[in-house]
Amino acid sequence: MHAYFKILGKLTKTGIRYGVVGLMGASFYGSDQTTYDLDIFVEPDEKTLSKVRALLKKEGLAEAAVCGGELVKPSPTNREIIDKKITLLFVDSGGLTIDVLTSVSGLDFKKLWKRHKPFVIDGQKIYAASLEDIIMSKSKANRTKDSLHLPRLRKLLKEKTAKSAQNS
Repeated sequence: MHAYFKILGKLTKTGIRYGVVGLMGASFYGSDQTTYDLDIFVEPDEKTLSKVRALLKKEGLAEAAVCGGELVKPSPTNREIIDKKITLLFVDSGGLTIDVLTSVSGLDFKKLWKRHKPFVIDGQKIYAASLEDIIMSKSKANRTKDSLHLPRLRKLLKEKTAKSAQNS
């Protein structure tokens, strides 16, 4: 089992509300675009962040905080992470990279949670943001690398929607 799935399963079992976003999230819907990191949008509250940070550190990942491309020192409090929209980066020596986000361009966590979809992979229950929300976040991020992925993601959504309509 891939380490990402193991960690996501543990987050789920711990009761943490999150949605996998980014290209990893799109891969759950059948996207063939690749990525090497895992982006998770977690419920933006201090208790959730405490649980996430503790679990990932227990898994042996080192934490760094980044805001605006700059390393944040000293390590910010959970309140600072939420208020300043700081990204937490968790890495290990083997190349595992997890971005923990409490804010995502174009998305509101409560709405994401209502539309998220559970997947079971390698026996682990994993929550992914809806494909529509993943596309919205990539569109609103207004980054060149995201705009390159959007046409294929929109095509995938159109295909999924058409297939779903046929099966109804």
